[in-house]
Amino acid sequence: MKKLLLLILILSIKSAFAIDGLNQSECKSGLIASPGLKKINKFGLSAVTGKVSKFDPCNKNVIYNNSSNESLPLFILLHGGGGAKDVSEINKGLIKLGVSTLIFDAYKMNGFAQTPFTSNFHRQRMILPIAVGAIKWAAKQSKFKFNEIYIYGFSNGATVAVNLAGKIGSKKLKGIVAEGTSNSGAGLGLPNQIKNRLLMIYGELDNLSSPLNKRRWNSSSKCMFNRLLKYDGIPQGTAQNCNDKKNPKQFSITIEDWAKQVKLVNGGSLNFKYIKGGAHGIMNGKLEVMTRADFMKKIGRKAPAFMKKTGWNSGGDLDAKKKLIDVISTFAELR
Repeated sequence: MKKLLLLILILSIKSAFAIDGLNQSECKSGLIASPGLKKINKFGLSAVTGKVSKFDPCNKNVIYNNSSNESLPLFILLHGGGGAKDVSEINKGLIKLGVSTLIFDAYKMNGFAQTPFTSNFHRQRMILPIAVGAIKWAAKQSKFKFNEIYIYGFSNGATVAVNLAGKIGSKKLKGIVAEGTSNSGAGLGLPNQIKNRLLMIYGELDNLSSPLNKRRWNSSSKCMFNRLLKYDGIPQGTAQNCNDKKNPKQFSITIEDWAKQVKLVNGGSLNFKYIKGGAHGIMNGKLEVMTRADFMKKIGRKAPAFMKKTGWNSGGDLDAKKKLIDVISTFAELR
């Protein structure tokens, strides 16, 4: 009877962990916070207030997909505004390449059952510390074997990834992939330096939140959408003199122009790939060319007049999806 009770206890502990087989000593439930929301305008947009969560590998919103091939790398995936579902399809594509992957949902890890209606900065503020913790955990843990660590970030997660390229060198991360980075890096802004291998990917039709005749990489956002974040090791960047307090009504530098002046240090590199037949979130559904007003109608909401002039292209055709995986595979030297 005692043995049976012990077995039940062991199984219950194991099932409580998001990653099978972790030692209880690795659990860091004390790093999980419960921030609040404060409405900041009449449209219901909210700011995330209070302390945000860090990485706990035992949290139920962390998923590790282990590869049997120890010679291949681990990809840590950083989602966008939609939560972990944003990276579910790219995750499937990477798993087919044989690599290990680690996914988390930063919003659920902060106690939000659904994605809160908040700005890029507040989304990125939740993603960043969990991403940093995941990198540290992956580098130190001994249960799972892999060759190297890569970061893939999408949309808001891509903006976080670009800032990580200014923080973390190649000794800890082999490379960073950022797909669909927000216009001008809206939120955290863009770093003044890059100290890692950074590959920025866009679908050629990616005009999300941009004028119809522009694309994310050559369209700027207003400084008012940036905030300064005090976080260990995050480099100074474009948000330093372009934020909600300093020059809020001016426009920030475009990613295209930033790329011409950012400093490459300690072996850092910056390259761009533009994928034909792709828009925002190449892996996430079929290619749809539409305005933001079209999207609002699609989800049953009214759209202000200006949204008719704002792009909202999304998804990608089959060739674009294949090309994206090929580009990442080449970058990670898998082929």
